[in-house]
Amino acid sequence: MRQVAETNVKMNNKILHEGEKTHFYEDSCHFPNAGVIHSHDCICIEILVSGKAINRMHNSDTVMTPGSAVMLSQIDFHQVIIPEKSSFIYLAFDENMIPGNINALWGVDRHPVTVHFDASDFRHILYLSRELIAESNSNNKYRDEVISSALSFIVAKILRAAPENSIVLERDTRINDMLDLLTYIRCHFKEKLTLGKLSKIANFSPNYLCSAFKKNVGVSLRYHLQTLRLNYALNLVKMTDMSISEICHESGFESVSHFSKIFKETFGNSPSYYRMD
Repeated sequence: MRQVAETNVKMNNKILHEGEKTHFYEDSCHFPNAGVIHSHDCICIEILVSGKAINRMHNSDTVMTPGSAVMLSQIDFHQVIIPEKSSFIYLAFDENMIPGNINALWGVDRHPVTVHFDASDFRHILYLSRELIAESNSNNKYRDEVISSALSFIVAKILRAAPENSIVLERDTRINDMLDLLTYIRCHFKEKLTLGKLSKIANFSPNYLCSAFKKNVGVSLRYHLQTLRLNYALNLVKMTDMSISEICHESGFESVSHFSKIFKETFGNSPSYYRMD
C-alpha cells in the first residue's frame, strides 16, 4: 500500500486550487490514492471519519486516524495520501462565515493546526459536521445562522484541542479592530494591494492605517504582506515544479530580481537552493 502511495506522490507533484470557496461534504476513497499537492482559497477543515491517511505538509508526514482533523489557511499547501479505504468530511469556507471573535482565536499568523479528538468530542464533531452538510443543502429558515454557529463551534473545538505551543490563543483585544483588514489581506495577498486601496477598505487614512497596523499587529503592514507572499512562495518552491518566474508572479511579486533578492535575505538562500537534492 505504502509503495503505491509513494509512487503516486511523484506523479502528482502539481498544485490544485479549489475554485469554489465554500463547500461542505463527506466523501470516501475505496483504493490507495495520493491526492495532488494543493492549497485552498479559504479556510479548510478536513476530518478523517474512517480508515487511515497521511497528511504531508512542510516536508513532514502526520498519520491520521479516525478523529483526526487538520485546519489550514489560504497559504498552506498539503497532500493527503490514503493507503486504505477511508472517508473524510471536508469543510471549506470563507472567513466571514464565522464571527470575528472566533477568527481572532487563531491569531494573526494562522499556523496550520492538526488535532485528534477523543471519542466523545469526535462523536459531537461528526454529528455537527453532518448537520452542517445537510443544512447547506437545504433552504431552511435561518440556514446561514445555523451554519455559522456550527462552524464556530467546530473551529473553537479544534483550537482548544491544539497543542499549546502551536497557536497563540490570547491576543490583545485591539487585534480585533484590525481583523477585517487582516482577513482581506490574507484572502487577496497575491493581488496588487496598494496602501490607498487598503486604506479605503479599512476606512482609515493611509498614515493612521500604517501606525495602527504596526501598533496592533506588531509589524508593519508592508512587512506582514511581504511575509505572507514569501511564505507562500517558499511552499511553492518546495512542493511544486513551477519555475521561479511563475512562483514570483503567482505569489504577488512583480519583479523576479526583487523577489529573488528578498527571498534570499529572508530565508538565507536563493529559491533554487531549496530544490537541491
